[in-house]
Amino acid sequence: MVRVQPPADSGDAPVTGYQVQRSPANSDNWVTVTVTPVTDLEFVAKPLSPGSRYQFRVAAENEFGLGKFGPPSLYVTTDESVCIGLFFLFIIQEPLYKHGEQ
Repeated sequence: MVRVQPPADSGDAPVTGYQVQRSPANSDNWVTVTVTPVTDLEFVAKPLSPGSRYQFRVAAENEFGLGKFGPPSLYVTTDESVCIGLFFLFIIQEPLYKHGEQ
């Protein structure tokens, strides 16, 4: 499970959701694991392969668009026998874009 702490500064509009991405070990390939931005502060990231290592990162979104992705998590290895999701806490430190910024 991925757990997000809302950003301290959400720009000129409230956060409307979060995008979650994962990357396997030794890869620069980030894959979005959320079909649409999630609105809950907890999200089960799946599917994940048993016995694999992943990093995760999160970006907040508001009516003006998607903010910058935060730094990636530490690598986490999934369980060999059961892979039901992972738990992370992300603190989004960068403010979101404000109206007129890019």
